[in-house]
Amino acid sequence: MRATKRMGTLALALLAAVAYVSGYAQDGASHDAEAISISPGDVDGFFDFFPEWVGLGSVGEYQIDSQAGRSVALNGDTLAFGAPNAGQNEEGQVQIWRRSGADWIIETVLHSAQAGAHFGTAIDLSGDRLIVGAPGYDLSQSSNDAGRAYIFHREGTIWTLTAQFDLQYGSLANEPNFGHAVAISGDSAVVGAPFAYSGALSVGYAGFYRWDGFEWNLLFGAVGGDDGEQFGEAVDIIDRSNFGGDLDDYAVIGSPGRDLGDDGPFAAGAAQVFRFTVEGTLELWQQLPYPDPTTFGAFGSAVAVTSPLFGDSRIAIGAPGRDLHGRVLTYTIAGGQWQLNQELSPVDGETFDRFGGAVALAGDRLVVGADGDDIDSDGGEVADAGSVYFFRNISGFWFRNDRQSLRSPASGDRYGSAVSISGIHAVAGGEHVNGGGNNDTGIVVEYVVDLIFRDGFD
Repeated sequence: MRATKRMGTLALALLAAVAYVSGYAQDGASHDAEAISISPGDVDGFFDFFPEWVGLGSVGEYQIDSQAGRSVALNGDTLAFGAPNAGQNEEGQVQIWRRSGADWIIETVLHSAQAGAHFGTAIDLSGDRLIVGAPGYDLSQSSNDAGRAYIFHREGTIWTLTAQFDLQYGSLANEPNFGHAVAISGDSAVVGAPFAYSGALSVGYAGFYRWDGFEWNLLFGAVGGDDGEQFGEAVDIIDRSNFGGDLDDYAVIGSPGRDLGDDGPFAAGAAQVFRFTVEGTLELWQQLPYPDPTTFGAFGSAVAVTSPLFGDSRIAIGAPGRDLHGRVLTYTIAGGQWQLNQELSPVDGETFDRFGGAVALAGDRLVVGADGDDIDSDGGEVADAGSVYFFRNISGFWFRNDRQSLRSPASGDRYGSAVSISGIHAVAGGEHVNGGGNNDTGIVVEYVVDLIFRDGFD
């Protein structure tokens, strides 16, 4: 039992704008016009409803122990992935690639200038904007792992730093890990610091930012209410003005460590939905606990929200500890409230599959990572090799239509720890894939919907 509780509360605070300072480096010249071919056959697929996705192969240049694929983001023809341990001193880097026909051409590499920053631990893309988290960034000798987040903007093929954010709440001396989770959509962004303190309590924090046409401004900060709840462990946001008209944004914040009562269940987890209005106000719209919570369910470990051009807004929330193998809950809007739509589970439901450790939504398609999945191969069962599940929403119901793993899985690969989807393309990462050696080189794999399953909306 944790010592102090403030059950079911969330504090909102209006905070000052952050300063823009330097602390990153960009390296693009040595990689100009370098292309790699996408070779089919790097992945195997198997299904339990109907097959839909085809693995196209790996994308990227990987360094030993860089943990490439710790984070992935796909938006149209742009792919970015983080390698937070890249560099001699784990400064971290983000590689940005652009699709050209059947090839991917590397556009630039962004990296931190500070040792141990772990730049690229979290990333997200929205159009020509990229947000990057560096939760290991030290602001001073007394603020280890305070963290930092960066926003870059692309003009042509040049990515330029337009803003960087530091934590503006609580103590910076307790390793808050600001930038552990990031999300961006249009003119709105959110950054999570799951270990930020409020007084003596490690409650977690999320900062909400908006572009005013000239600069990015911190408008609000929100903190969790329970010690150890990890508010801000997972974040996502959708700027609905991208879909026409003056519409409020939705933001979803996960708290996988939240206890639901002094006597448990402990670390059952929860998620919060915020409404970020066009008038510039932030309100806690709804709290989403697991309907039947269990200890160590870790609900809120991964979150995703989407507002498709056709159909309802949707939310997906992962609970990788639920029933030991993990589950994902999906929600839709009904009567002005988010209502539970469906509970999704893995095929075989083995212990510690961690199904729901990563989730991504795009319209009527959902991707779920299960990085603890044990995979059957010619040499027998491979523990913690990891897999990726694909779901399709048909008439309001989610159907599991594919499951993918690496062709040559190895124990401890934990493939599927990061996923992203854009239209009929998806990517998955596995930062512990070792490439044949005892290291965490990592991998990023691209998928596409098979031609026969594409419809008029794709």
